[in-house]
Amino acid sequence: MAYLRTAISALAISIGICGASLVHAEPSAVDPAGDASSSGQNSATCSEDWKACKDNADLMNNYSKAIDARVTCQMEAEQGAKFGTPVFPSVWSGGSFHSFLNGSDYPKKGYAILIENNAQFQNQYGAMVHSTVFCKYNFKSGKVDEIHVEPH
Repeated sequence: MAYLRTAISALAISIGICGASLVHAEPSAVDPAGDASSSGQNSATCSEDWKACKDNADLMNNYSKAIDARVTCQMEAEQGAKFGTPVFPSVWSGGSFHSFLNGSDYPKKGYAILIENNAQFQNQYGAMVHSTVFCKYNFKSGKVDEIHVEPH
């Protein structure tokens, strides 16, 4: 875990985020009326416009296109693999890229750092290596700006 914190800190410094900490997103509970219970009325606006989200967790849990960021990050990581096809958590186990940095800068800056701790990438010898993937997703462009893979 200390290695992961060091890697997150190094990535955070390289993109200008200080004091970064990791959050794992859980699907937000929705009441029968359709309002997200964790964020009140802000979530209704946040679900349509990422700039209206109050913080990183609100954006990643309630913005309707946050799934696009997760899927795009996985696709870019797969395309960038040097050897073979990487393995990511399946949809049945919750999918990939559900961890992100704590704070409130994503809605302000327009990008998010998504993290997948349970990826496996093939090395030059054919062995699958457990890896953490860091993905910088730009909500303004709808594209990945940067992918970084750290073997465990």
